Amino acid sequence: MNNKIAFLDLLFHYPPTGGSWVDVYEVASRLHNHGASIRLYVPDFTRYFRRGVIKINLPFPVESIQFSKFSFNRYTVVERFQKAIDRFEPDYVFLTDGYFLKPHLVNALAKKYKVILRFYAYEIFCGMNNLYQSQLKRICNNHILKHPTLCALCFSVNFRMDKSIIKILINRNTDLTKLHFCQEYLGAMTFSPFYPQIFRKALQSAYQIIVYNDVIANIIRPYNQRIQITPSGIDVNRFYVTEKVPAKVKRILFSGRVDDPVKGFSVVKKACRRLWKERTDFELIVTSSETGFNADPYIKSVGWLSQEDLPILYQSSDICLVPSIWQEAFGITALEAMACGKPVIASNIGGLKNIVIDGVTGFTIPPNDADALYSKMKLLLDDSDLRKKLGGEGRKRVEQEFDWNKILDKYYLNIFSS
Repeated sequence: MNNKIAFLDLLFHYPPTGGSWVDVYEVASRLHNHGASIRLYVPDFTRYFRRGVIKINLPFPVESIQFSKFSFNRYTVVERFQKAIDRFEPDYVFLTDGYFLKPHLVNALAKKYKVILRFYAYEIFCGMNNLYQSQLKRICNNHILKHPTLCALCFSVNFRMDKSIIKILINRNTDLTKLHFCQEYLGAMTFSPFYPQIFRKALQSAYQIIVYNDVIANIIRPYNQRIQITPSGIDVNRFYVTEKVPAKVKRILFSGRVDDPVKGFSVVKKACRRLWKERTDFELIVTSSETGFNADPYIKSVGWLSQEDLPILYQSSDICLVPSIWQEAFGITALEAMACGKPVIASNIGGLKNIVIDGVTGFTIPPNDADALYSKMKLLLDDSDLRKKLGGEGRKRVEQEFDWNKILDKYYLNIFSS
């Protein structure tokens, strides 16, 4: 492979805090190893988010482009990235992370380059990035192309846009996540009645679109048939099975953003409280350092761990939970657990449906069903042979279907050979 590929990511930072950036790193690194000339373009703009903060040496060049809260908008972002990419003259532009500014970049770059547009989650389609209405506690069937006014209202209610905008303008501190979303929402002029039209044009202009589940694929199909549902992968040499010493206290792991309501920690607490009334031979491990998450006696917080420490966390556990209540875009934590030979109990929703096979590599349950979660946890706690059997099948599935080298060969090389 001798292609020149420009990766453009508006949110990339490393070490990562989510599977999205692991995905970018793995794909870009492996394409580099296959002989492609890779260059990653990121914004140097850390006011509200760690955009462009890279603390390790990447195996390919990175070009960082400086922005301020005044220049991070649809005009300047497009202009500066386009000039930088024009100097590289790539064969492909792989546009990965970013929210509301992505359509503007696609429409500009697609005039000259083959743009591969990736949606790791729901990004522009949903201002919340999760297709979930937290105020109504239900999965949402709307998106910005279907009901843009309702989506704008939902965004405003959830992020209190009026207050956050004022705080951006007067430079006061507030929730950085809110400011990060609001900054891009405003900078992209997402509130404009013309924005959905700009977004449709971007979808139509993309040379190839990569998504991670059929939910988002079905939204895009009316505008572009060049869609590839592509799973993320696992480094099977880093996440692997080790022999765990049996212990009286079983470790149930909830890995990920405990403080994010859509991840289903409230469901876990309900199920575990019921279980604790019957038995005390388990502890719930959560990756949070906030004291509010370890108030119950069975909960142990281990803090947010580095990528290097994650495999050890999975290997020391007995059961892993992924009880998401939103349309989980993929579900990398389920893969990490399976790679380490652990049975997974996951919601039968979004990308998780394509990862966990019920009764084979773990169990799937209806989202928001604490009773079902309780039953499956109880079953696994009482049966060490079943835990071992399901965990072993999970490891086999990861090796066969989700090893990064196989993902690259099956899904990516064909895109860049056309």
